[in-house]
Amino acid sequence: MGQATNTAIRQSLLELKASGKTLKYISEHLGVPYATLRNLWHKHQKTPQSNLRTAYENCGKKPPSRSDVIYRGALWLKRLHPNWGSPLIHMHLVNRYGCSQVVHVRTIQRWFLSAHMSKPRS
Repeated sequence: MGQATNTAIRQSLLELKASGKTLKYISEHLGVPYATLRNLWHKHQKTPQSNLRTAYENCGKKPPSRSDVIYRGALWLKRLHPNWGSPLIHMHLVNRYGCSQVVHVRTIQRWFLSAHMSKPRS
């Protein structure tokens, strides 16, 4: 998976580009892939006021929303029936909301783990 480009590299890109260097030269000089610099440069040309700041809020998985019906339903069923496993809860959710709406069983297991609702294996 890709990583966010360092702020110092972003600043160097702007400085070297302002001095008339090409993206190919900057890529070789900084040791950053050409495509990365090209994308950053195009982003800067579209919105120069952003100063190429990093958008860390876009990184990683988004946690499920508390208003998500499937998420709330899965946790509610687990609280109501603590001995039920994720496959059984998944089956009940599919019966209620339809197959296209319900996430995979493994996702439900992760939800239970993050909510501290799953029992450790004996």
